[in-house]
Amino acid sequence: MRCAIFAFTYVDIDHIAPMAYILDLPLIICDKKSKFICQTCYPQIKIEYVDQSFFSFENLWKNYDLIIHSFKPWATRMRLFVDTTYRKQIQLVYCPHGNSDKVYTYTHADSITHHDHQFVYGNQMREYMTKYSNCKTDFTLQVTGNYRRKFYKKYKQHFDELAKNTLFSKFKKKQTTLLYAPTWKDPNANTSFLKQFKGIIQACPKNLNLLIKIHPNLEQNYPAETHYLLQNSDRFPNIIANFDFTPTLPVIDGCDAYLGDYSSVGYEFLATHKPMFFLTNDDFPSPIHHCGLVIPKEDEANPFPFIQKNLNSDYSKEQQALYDHAFDDSVSFDTIQKEFLGYIKETWKQQDLSTQHQPIT
Repeated sequence: MRCAIFAFTYVDIDHIAPMAYILDLPLIICDKKSKFICQTCYPQIKIEYVDQSFFSFENLWKNYDLIIHSFKPWATRMRLFVDTTYRKQIQLVYCPHGNSDKVYTYTHADSITHHDHQFVYGNQMREYMTKYSNCKTDFTLQVTGNYRRKFYKKYKQHFDELAKNTLFSKFKKKQTTLLYAPTWKDPNANTSFLKQFKGIIQACPKNLNLLIKIHPNLEQNYPAETHYLLQNSDRFPNIIANFDFTPTLPVIDGCDAYLGDYSSVGYEFLATHKPMFFLTNDDFPSPIHHCGLVIPKEDEANPFPFIQKNLNSDYSKEQQALYDHAFDDSVSFDTIQKEFLGYIKETWKQQDLSTQHQPIT
């Protein structure tokens, strides 16, 4: 069976590159920005660059039997197109793009049904999948644990040095650093960025560094609003906005506290046991909001006095409990690889070999 692992945009790389490393597959990328990011940040993996002008569904149909990716909506279009136009059964494997509650009811489960195999981080994601999607059998769900953090730890020195040179060295002073990681404006409008960021940037005190991790979908879907809100951020020596540095975990580990809403970055931050603060939408409760302090509504315009007052808050027990529920870290890289190879062998037995095609140049 001919397998491929794709990063369709640079946004996917931090999620899909470690999996390419684990499965020992070259990561196929289709744009120069992704190529630069892979070469700079992920030299541990093998990459294959295919220019977008030469990339088509026909390439996929004739060259591959199984595709691993992290762009969930793509499967809906891919499945319909290949099945009806080329009449070939391609196995689609979904590699999670973070763990979050921003779509708390998992309303995007329809696209999950177009996949044949799913990687899941742990019990929490497994529960969501079995409750809200039509998984064929439990065999289609493969637990990976927090493979991204294990990959980061293995090459921690490399990633920490990159984060230091790219981001943290830009701060004029070495002082308490707060990571602000708002999510994008999803169907439930759970982002705090568009509504509250203007007040946040104006109120940020000089004795606190603020590192803003911009969600790529904010810039893509609301470019004018995003850049308007950020236009004066570079005037402040204690505020840095991060657009293009994709490795998330060295950024998380380099910060002292977290301010967020419903972003998957919050789940990654749980492992640090550092103080967490949340700007919330009362209509959409999240389990992670019990792992720190919710900013009172009257303090949302200027949350910093509340944050600085509670920087010694300890929610480590709650954070560890939710982390353990979300990520099964008992799974090793070898186990991930062996289980996936087992899935491939079982699937290959069931394939009609007469439908297979020879690769094209």
